[in-house]
Amino acid sequence: MRENTATERGIIEELKRVFKSPPPPLGIGDDCAVLKIGREVVLVSTDMLSERTHFPPYMTFEQRGGMAAAANLSDVAAMGGRPLALVVSLGIPESMSVAQVRSVARGIQRCASEYGADVVGGDTKRADELTISITVIGRKAGRVLLRSAARPEQLLCVTGELGGAAADFLKWKKGKSPGSKSKLTSPIPRIIEGMSLSSRGVAYAAIDITDGLALSAWYISRASGVGIEIERKSLPVSPALTETADGEEQLNEALFYWGGDYELLFTAKSAASVVRLSKELNTPLSIIGKVTKGLGVRLRTESGVARLEERGYDAFAKGGIESAAD
Repeated sequence: MRENTATERGIIEELKRVFKSPPPPLGIGDDCAVLKIGREVVLVSTDMLSERTHFPPYMTFEQRGGMAAAANLSDVAAMGGRPLALVVSLGIPESMSVAQVRSVARGIQRCASEYGADVVGGDTKRADELTISITVIGRKAGRVLLRSAARPEQLLCVTGELGGAAADFLKWKKGKSPGSKSKLTSPIPRIIEGMSLSSRGVAYAAIDITDGLALSAWYISRASGVGIEIERKSLPVSPALTETADGEEQLNEALFYWGGDYELLFTAKSAASVVRLSKELNTPLSIIGKVTKGLGVRLRTESGVARLEERGYDAFAKGGIESAAD
């Protein structure tokens, strides 16, 4: 495999050429594919999670199932959609018991039910490690939120706090328990927030921050052909990350490049509409920067403006989840 394709993004680019996929929103390149079936607009996405690349060893089997479901539901949230159904395929190693498989299924079912989706089918096979592949089907709630819809003069915003998943990962690496409500192992897809941003016409472009803030901003930048400027002082940093990180350098590395938060990064035209919706949902919606002309992602701090690297979590990286802290 050529060196420049030995990353998740490189592989996807290769597959886009082979499949001759139409450009987004119909084809590869957004959180979901957008299919028009009669008068319906249907959202479809697939995520595959596996033992080595996604699941820290302390996770329960029910948490693994819930995490896999949440990852897929988050894709629908990023498009401003309402989830309808999940199709679940499980790769099951011989070492797993029936009770453990049942726990995985319970985790998937619990998460799906919480957001109004049904599990409607799937497949099972033997595998070398636990592998959970889920396809989610949803429908639009209002404006479909696309990575390509950002325009200069729009505001850059984010839901919730950033760095909570990274903090839990650091706790685990230090031999501490992240707790039963860990953001790393029990992510919460922002379905209600995504639907509200869409149906109320507040957001334009959006993406879920699964692979890190910097890389997610770069995805919007490239898809929309715009620049992104992030204000460091405006970032809603999780207090847990501030407490857990060993110094400013590790904190910034985790904050911008580690990912796992499943928050929504979105653009909006009106600060007032963002503030109003935040109050109505009782969910923090923070304005963290702006969309500019040009291309690329920059970080503004008290000492000036610097380019953020185009990198983040990569499932193809050596060591999988362990590589996040390397």
